Amino acid sequence: MKIKKDKNEKKPLFLKRLFFSFLLACFIFFVIFSFTSSVDYSMYQRSSNQINEIEQYINELSVFIDNQNCNNFLFDDATKKLKNSVYKIGFLEKEFGKDDLRVLEHKKMHTELQFLHYLLVEELNEKCNTGINVLFFFYENSDEKDIQTSVERMSFIAGYYLDKNEGEVMLYSFDYRLDSEIVSELIEKYNITEVPVLIEGKSGAKIQPSNINELNEFMNNLDD
Repeated sequence: MKIKKDKNEKKPLFLKRLFFSFLLACFIFFVIFSFTSSVDYSMYQRSSNQINEIEQYINELSVFIDNQNCNNFLFDDATKKLKNSVYKIGFLEKEFGKDDLRVLEHKKMHTELQFLHYLLVEELNEKCNTGINVLFFFYENSDEKDIQTSVERMSFIAGYYLDKNEGEVMLYSFDYRLDSEIVSELIEKYNITEVPVLIEGKSGAKIQPSNINELNEFMNNLDD
């Protein structure tokens, strides 16, 4: 003979399981939230450290400009700091995304650093007859595939030309859409209406090369 269990006897067991399931879900949520928060905080700290380093670079580069006396060591050191800044931008963009406020703030400071380095090159050319050519590369970050492809192609061409003419050319890249006074002044000075584009600093001549040969010919013609 089977004994029927009272439904009321099952309720405490069901409620107990439900309670423990709820506790387990809360625990898992707390672990995930704590981990995510710690990762976000760690990333924020790294971003802050990167920006602090750029501030230091800017201050040091300003001193280089004030004390420049045809000293190649000072120039090489300043160029090294500029390259480090470029690496840090790539790191931050990968960590946070190109539209993140921390990344944009970093890019503004990098833009200032680039401009100070450009002024250093101009002073070297004038006082020390170094003959360093300057190229400005204006681009924009866009979700449109055609624009992305055009920017990547021109960036590759400019980078290849820079590698082949190391020590003779400086390349400075600026985000056309960046909210920066320096970028706005350069856009107005060189009358930039379309990007991506390469601009020779001294003459203001523009080119949108589709291959390295076009850029080589463009630069050679300016030297003639």
